[in-house]
Amino acid sequence: MKKKLTFFLLLTISLLGFSQNRQTTIQGTIVDESGVPLAGVNVLVKGTINGTQTDFDGNYTIQASSGDVLTFSYIGMKTQSATVGDNSTINITMQEDAAKLDEIVVIGYGTQKKSDLTGAIGSLSGEGLDKLQVADPSQLLLGRVSGVRVESVGGSPGAPTNIVIRGVSSLTNSNPLFVIDGVFTDNMDFLNPSDIKSVQILKDASAAAIYGSRAANGVIIVTTNDGKGRDGMTVDLEVSTGFQSQIKKLDWLTGAEYAQLRNEQTIANTPDGQTPLLLPGFNEKLDPTVNTIIDDIAISSAPVTNMSVRVAGGGEGISYDVSANWLDQDGIIVASDFDRKTFRANMNINKGKFKLSESLTFTSTYRNKNTIWNLGNNILPTIPFRNPDNDGGFGGANLEDHGFDGSNHIGRALLQDRHETKDNLLGNVNASYEIIEGLTVKANLGLQYFVSSDYTFTPTFFISDAINANLDEAALIDRTTKYVNLLGEGTINYKKTFNKHAFELLGGFTTQKTTTNQGLIWVSGFPSNDIRQASAASTLVQTGGTEAVNTLISTFGRLNYNFAEKYFITATIRRDGSSRFSEENRYGVFPSIGASWIVTNEDFLSDNSLISNLKLRASYGELGSQSIGDYAFIPVLNINSDAVLGTGQGRTSGVSQTVFANPNLVWETTKTYNLGVDLGLFNNKLTLTADYFDKQSEDILVALNIPPTSGTTIPVAQNAAEIQNKGLELATSYSNSFGDFNFNVSGNITFINNEVLSLGENVAPITAGPNSTSTVTRTDVGGEVAAYYGYVVTGTYNDQNELDADLAAGLADPNAQLGDFRYEDTNNDGILDLEDQTSLGSYIPEFEYGFSIDAQYKNFDLNMIFNGVAGVEIWNATRQANLLSLNSNLLRDALDFWTPENTDASLPRIGGGANNARSSSFYVEDGSYFRLRNIQLGYSLPAKTIEKLKLRKLRIYGSVQNLFTITNYSGYYPEIGRSRDDENLVVPNTNVLFFAGIDQSAYPTPRTMIMGIQIGF
Repeated sequence: MKKKLTFFLLLTISLLGFSQNRQTTIQGTIVDESGVPLAGVNVLVKGTINGTQTDFDGNYTIQASSGDVLTFSYIGMKTQSATVGDNSTINITMQEDAAKLDEIVVIGYGTQKKSDLTGAIGSLSGEGLDKLQVADPSQLLLGRVSGVRVESVGGSPGAPTNIVIRGVSSLTNSNPLFVIDGVFTDNMDFLNPSDIKSVQILKDASAAAIYGSRAANGVIIVTTNDGKGRDGMTVDLEVSTGFQSQIKKLDWLTGAEYAQLRNEQTIANTPDGQTPLLLPGFNEKLDPTVNTIIDDIAISSAPVTNMSVRVAGGGEGISYDVSANWLDQDGIIVASDFDRKTFRANMNINKGKFKLSESLTFTSTYRNKNTIWNLGNNILPTIPFRNPDNDGGFGGANLEDHGFDGSNHIGRALLQDRHETKDNLLGNVNASYEIIEGLTVKANLGLQYFVSSDYTFTPTFFISDAINANLDEAALIDRTTKYVNLLGEGTINYKKTFNKHAFELLGGFTTQKTTTNQGLIWVSGFPSNDIRQASAASTLVQTGGTEAVNTLISTFGRLNYNFAEKYFITATIRRDGSSRFSEENRYGVFPSIGASWIVTNEDFLSDNSLISNLKLRASYGELGSQSIGDYAFIPVLNINSDAVLGTGQGRTSGVSQTVFANPNLVWETTKTYNLGVDLGLFNNKLTLTADYFDKQSEDILVALNIPPTSGTTIPVAQNAAEIQNKGLELATSYSNSFGDFNFNVSGNITFINNEVLSLGENVAPITAGPNSTSTVTRTDVGGEVAAYYGYVVTGTYNDQNELDADLAAGLADPNAQLGDFRYEDTNNDGILDLEDQTSLGSYIPEFEYGFSIDAQYKNFDLNMIFNGVAGVEIWNATRQANLLSLNSNLLRDALDFWTPENTDASLPRIGGGANNARSSSFYVEDGSYFRLRNIQLGYSLPAKTIEKLKLRKLRIYGSVQNLFTITNYSGYYPEIGRSRDDENLVVPNTNVLFFAGIDQSAYPTPRTMIMGIQIGF
């Protein structure tokens, strides 16, 4: 990277030095048609990288030679040019460009003026995208677009992000379709955020139906920088560095306090007349100097560095944009870090009727994952993190001294080599030709190819006799994936305008083939912990490999029509055929229609001084989903099955069916209604967008359990559910300027109601939990998807008579004693049983919101992004280990447990057999929060100064992410997401959708402070 930066700097210096021959100083003033000076107008010597900008008085100076052509460009204005002659002063009056004043947005297979849209589309573009320094570009959407929920899986570097558009409407996959430079993908985490030019979110059916079977969860279209509109070459460098720190520390007991608590509990639980058997580890063998606190040994500040270089330019029908980026991020938790290197090259050729473009992005990532952080606090505070009696090895509990054998999971994480590597290539080539005026044919070829390895090497070690606390033979597990996605598309587009009529017809086809190869090798027994190659192992434990191929073929058409720029209609239809369904059910048809009326273009509102824009929108459409595994309609056979046959009972090789098939699977269909209004006031300084939507998904695909008597426990895919999401989205923006001060304030809020309407005939509610015996969430008719489920705690038993009465009536746990939890008889049947479990809340917020402030004063700029959620609950599963269990360290709140002297305690008695740790409202906490997501302050050097430095721009900035968060949540941080990033947290093969909002000690989100510099040549 350093060599590349040095090369670009030397190249720039040499070009600037050459351009100084025979130059004179040209100066002037740039104004608009009203004579108002324009600040920030780009002034460039055509064919060179020599450029500058006007100051706040519209003045500029630039070095140029006689005969040079100066170009003047400004957003919303027509680009102008002037030739340098004998006059050293060149003044320019810029003229408004009506086409540029009406924002152009990217839609499926084309672009459209925002004023012409009939659907609901969220948009982010321009410089606002580079104000947030994030590793995953999905974070750019957080709190910025109504109806879009971004679920972060804690703060682990490189951790995946879930995006949900307009609520969870499926039980298999709630993620949207991503279209990056024309290529379909499942995510965008491999992109460098600074490479993104614009992001469009297609939210309703009118906008998204052109993508048919892939659009049920919405569509996110990402366009990367392409160099269009540039004249000459520019070079941009950016370097930022900073550090991350823990936002909140939990208040753990000290070693001495924990030992005292253990002893008190032993004494309290010893029957009268017997001598308490105090464990040596908390008495005579206790070292009072030992105080092992998880936050101190596992969490620390961590650096983050980001470097980018970009070369862009164009001229004579050719434009290009090439960039490279390196992100190096350590995690605040030990044994976690992330490294990403990205290279991107985009090019466009425009030769009249023929246009050709290519886009290529290559990303290489290395991620070290601490997947057992959630088990970290099991090391007791009385045990040294490193044991001096074990050659400095890691300490752990043992049965003789502590009553149980315990591992040291932080030590295990440091011993273990657990990392994930991924090389990803995304590219496409797009060619178009205008046959006659208005008639254009296009061809698009796309490719995504990646190879990944999830590698784990666990060396021999001994911490204690506990399971997972020792290993006699080193083991290596490597899971590999190779993914190839081939896309071919052809479209024909015809535009025509006559009189007051304008229409655009689009027709096309898509063919896509995806091949996934997965492999597994698991070996053990190595001559040394330093030798970590599979070929050196002595024992082959397991190998495996699968290949899955699926294809999709589609035809589609769209009509855009408007009359007199007042009345607009968009009609779309798409027919998809998927290999994931049987021949009888292979094809699905997905139509949509949308209409809008620009009321302000009517005569009765055309001269209104208050209302500058008023548009009404309505749409209906159907979208599809094929989110099931490949070959779900085909039986799976095991060709290595043996059977015992005959009188001799001999084993005979054979074939057996191990997975049942469902040939009757059909497309999952989502029907969406949308009503919207766009309002602009005071010459569009104040804008408001409101959308009401009703999205109902039918024939939802879900894998459901079947009776084990069938011979297999593997779930079978079925069309078995209906889910409805209804909601209201509001977004507003206000822009104005006062002298040198310019600002924009924008905000949005989203209200969503999620309800399961049906689970099909004879289908039991879908339950999930952190293990096979614990139910935490329940998806049932009339409730929300993955609603929390359990008993309602009403207090503790303080009165023996009350306890005896409840025991006699069956309203208490049979083993209940004074100090145990008392539970509500929710169905009032006079007995406490499983039927008294009920819904306890949900991770789905009643509403979520965000707002941002952008301001500029002279050379200073300020950006602030806020976001929050309300009416949301978190299932804090850590409360069991941190407050109720003596087999791990406890929080200071655990001292407020029930005793006969402390009957008003917030916690039940510790220990006992009444199962106080069962799923209940004890774990449910308010997860609402409001935070300053990001604040960035920047300063750009004045035009005269950067001109002397021979630069195009120089900006320095400082930013802080998560500066403050207002919340009542007792855990590390209220941003939980889904626990899909750690296979230790969920039951294998369980859909992680049902684990959203469950905090099993999620990786804490850090506070990040960054300083950076941007240099332009």
